[in-house]
Amino acid sequence: MKRKLVIIQQGGGVDGLNLLIPTDQQDIYQQLRPTVGIKENSQLDLGSEYDLALHPSASSIKELFEMGVARIVQQVAYPEGNQSHFESIDITMSGGDGTGRPTNGSIMGRFLEAKYPDYPTAFPNDKQKGPPGYAQGTAIPQNIWGSNSGEKGIRVISDPDYLYNVSQKVNQAKGVGSGMSKKERMIAIMNAADGQADKLGYELKRAYEAGLIVQVFNEGTISRQLKNVAKLIKGGLDTEVYMVSIGTFDTHNDQVLAGDSTKGVFTEQIEDVYGALLTFQRELMDAGLADEVLTITSSEFGRRVTENDDLGTDHGTAYPMLIVGPGVAPGVSGANANLSNLDSNGDFADFNYDYRQVFATILKKWLGAGINQITAAGLLGFYNQMIDGLIDKPYPEDQLDQDYTGTFTNPVDPDPTKPEAPTNLRAINVDHQGFGILWDYPSNTTGIAGYRVLINEANLQDSDDNYAAVENVASDTEYQVKVASIATDGTLSDWITMLVKTNKETVDPDPDPITSEALAAITSRLDGMDLKLSNHDKVIQQIKDIN
Repeated sequence: MKRKLVIIQQGGGVDGLNLLIPTDQQDIYQQLRPTVGIKENSQLDLGSEYDLALHPSASSIKELFEMGVARIVQQVAYPEGNQSHFESIDITMSGGDGTGRPTNGSIMGRFLEAKYPDYPTAFPNDKQKGPPGYAQGTAIPQNIWGSNSGEKGIRVISDPDYLYNVSQKVNQAKGVGSGMSKKERMIAIMNAADGQADKLGYELKRAYEAGLIVQVFNEGTISRQLKNVAKLIKGGLDTEVYMVSIGTFDTHNDQVLAGDSTKGVFTEQIEDVYGALLTFQRELMDAGLADEVLTITSSEFGRRVTENDDLGTDHGTAYPMLIVGPGVAPGVSGANANLSNLDSNGDFADFNYDYRQVFATILKKWLGAGINQITAAGLLGFYNQMIDGLIDKPYPEDQLDQDYTGTFTNPVDPDPTKPEAPTNLRAINVDHQGFGILWDYPSNTTGIAGYRVLINEANLQDSDDNYAAVENVASDTEYQVKVASIATDGTLSDWITMLVKTNKETVDPDPDPITSEALAAITSRLDGMDLKLSNHDKVIQQIKDIN
């Protein structure tokens, strides 16, 4: 059973100090946050074994702890913290340390590229029908699936069947003939993308419709997205890495309500994120699928320790990550935040873990990345800095660095309702009045009754073999040719297409032109003749004008 990773991206910078309060430094905490801080009598104790308390609206985290499926990784950051949202997201997605602007893709994209080297051209196939990665939400980082050779996953804003629905509306014809012009090559690129969208989109749609939800998710942003992911997983989608995202954690002002720090925007955010995470976990447990899924929360940075004057907190550095699933070792990793060691900005002067340590540990211990895939992901420097005790059920060492190559022969179309399309469409014997059309039969002709041929979207004929003739058409004109297989029940395959331009019709105005020598001889002969023609000079001039 393939393991899966779900990443919840908390865009904007999550306030870890109001989410997870170090009770061993209660006095300092209240002094640094007299207005925004959670009063001691409102804090939710995490457990007697920890000097930690939770925001009162984070009871979902406490319940996950009590279920034995949660671990908190405290004080995660990176060395040269960048306070820009956009740059810090780029840094943390791509595996940077803040000293330069990474440009070569993302951690997850490079990892998936190493594990699925034939994506997307060989997908779907008989071993992997879904995309390697799936992301949903308007706050998805642009380079979440970026790799050295392109995107290694699919991103959608709406529901998981959105891609399939759009591809059906676009419905670009598939395939082109030889000798393509620049315009035809651009059409070919669009057709290839559309063909991929058809196939992968169908698999997303199939899983989405097959996954039946039992739990009641609320209407928050992350809740809606995690509900969709739960449907996909329950519907049998074999995608390995999922991302959902929310971009509203940037709480510079009105983070709390005046006079009540337990209410406000931040409260609504954590109720959505962690309430959804609890419901998601229950859904997977009820379905018997929880053992194959690990869910983590992440952000580009935390919030500043000291509060500002607008009932909020500014951009900071370190923050906590929550890791959930039966495969995690329950508990807490790392020391409590040190509120006595702040920098000149009033923020944490140190941190416990580099975010790359967390991802390297999860890639190896949970997803089975060996040294080759860790290197491809850009995390080789952390291969020997794994976080001990994070994963309770580590991936078997003798199965690391497996990939998805060499296990299949041909890509397959997951849509069983369509017959296989013909291939290699081409034109022959092109002249100014018509041309012939040839195509190769599908590799599997079972259930195929014939082939439909369209010219400029008009039906030319239904052919029993792999040839059709186009006659009595205009010269010097471009025609679109489309061919599809016809199943015995009338269902059509995907269309293959090409553009054919007829030749110009050449008309010789004078098949035997008069040469200059012949003209001179005629002129001399006429001049020497004793003709009484009133238009003699005019006739001579007309002959001369021929050439």
